[in-house]
Amino acid sequence: MDARQQYSGTIMESGDGGPPEKKPLCANEEQIAAELEKEMVTIPPLMYLTEDQRKTLICESQLGCILKKGWVIRIGNERDKNACYLIVDGEAHVFDTKKNFLELIQKGTFFGVDGPLFGKRFYSVMAATSMTILKVPRATFEKMLTKDSAFTLSIARNLVVKHNILAELNGFKTFVRQCKMMRQIDREELIARYTKINSSLHPNCNSPDLDIDAWLYSIRRLPANVTSTFIFHISTKAPDMLSHPDISLPIRTSARPRTILKIIEGKCVVILRDLDTDLFDFLSNLCIHIVESGKILEKLNSPLILKDLMDNRKDQARVVSVLGESSLSSEEVAGLERIWPTNLGEHLANILLHYNDFYIKISEPLSHLKQDPVEKWIIRLWIAVAQLFSLGPKTSASNIPDADMVVDLVQVSLSLDIDIGIKKGVPQPGVALHLHPPQGDNGVGGEDEAEGGDEGLPLRGGQAVRLCPLLFHEPHRRHEGKVRPRGSERNHQDRAG
Repeated sequence: MDARQQYSGTIMESGDGGPPEKKPLCANEEQIAAELEKEMVTIPPLMYLTEDQRKTLICESQLGCILKKGWVIRIGNERDKNACYLIVDGEAHVFDTKKNFLELIQKGTFFGVDGPLFGKRFYSVMAATSMTILKVPRATFEKMLTKDSAFTLSIARNLVVKHNILAELNGFKTFVRQCKMMRQIDREELIARYTKINSSLHPNCNSPDLDIDAWLYSIRRLPANVTSTFIFHISTKAPDMLSHPDISLPIRTSARPRTILKIIEGKCVVILRDLDTDLFDFLSNLCIHIVESGKILEKLNSPLILKDLMDNRKDQARVVSVLGESSLSSEEVAGLERIWPTNLGEHLANILLHYNDFYIKISEPLSHLKQDPVEKWIIRLWIAVAQLFSLGPKTSASNIPDADMVVDLVQVSLSLDIDIGIKKGVPQPGVALHLHPPQGDNGVGGEDEAEGGDEGLPLRGGQAVRLCPLLFHEPHRRHEGKVRPRGSERNHQDRAG
């Protein structure tokens, strides 16, 4: 069979049958290393290494390893995953994990970074001819990955563009956008796509063990009544008919303020900043909860346990005792107490009865002429700034560019630490300002409060912005802790925090 289509037979990895033999390139090995160093300046991503880094890489790597024709350097995700390679001479065929031919690689190809970075291999490489390689140990490779270096950024770019490591995440996002057009989320398909992402926030997603840290993170960002809610109606605007305090009940989230209104038992309206990033955030946290709730359904699937939880749901100590006799580990029981330090029995009973029967509907208002969350936050910031500097009632935000005022958002969470500086001839240190998000003051409880939270700003901590009428723009970093002169933003715009 043509090797370009499929390989078969005995699979040999480096490590099978002894290590690759050292090739005696010539009597003057230093000259060969110098020639290889020269070639590196035209081999991406090695071309981005400094001269000292290239010398270190060659010195600490295994130079002149010979792989005979048919030798499979690696396969799947098991052996020899702690090195990457540079082809010095020869060519090789690349196969996926199903042994399908992908491409031909030749001299000057640097590959294998998936092993050191992820501890597994995404593809296999078989020597098509007798091949000479430079084997770079994991420790040496990691030494080259310095912060914000061109080499590191090139590796990151290759992971996304060439290794396509974000394919599942992009698939998840595409699916959500399609569902938004259909105005309804297919829950089962949503979870199926989510579990393929391998989120760093949810490392034990596909493990039978509870991922307490991930679940705690999501519960603090979901409505407090998520275990007893079946229907989520998601929009960017609270319907006016819900403004009466007797119609809706505001539901709080402990870590991410949002407008969440309980209409009737089991149904909530969720008001998001937008139906893009904020929608992804809400659904991702809901997916974490659904996945971990599913594990509870597996571990506590007993009518006796449910009866004990219902009978003792007000007795936290008794609930913990009941869980201690179940298939949950002691660490998992302690973790559940962290998630719900009170009413643990009631939440677990709800989960067992709920059975993850969520219905998620999305609606986007046709008209949205009211102030949106970004506009509201800008107004609040401007009022705070005007009061701080006693600018007077006739001073508008349009005067700020003339004063060359820059606002640094140091932290964007439940409160804001804002550093404001005004350039008067020369850069001056800023003035500290602490601003809390406003609390809801009406029966809806929620729109001002939630939209004024961390998700109400189009920015993140560490950014600096220029105040302009109803708009933040040109985010850039601080320069040596001071306000930069006008016009310097352009040079740093591509390095926004």
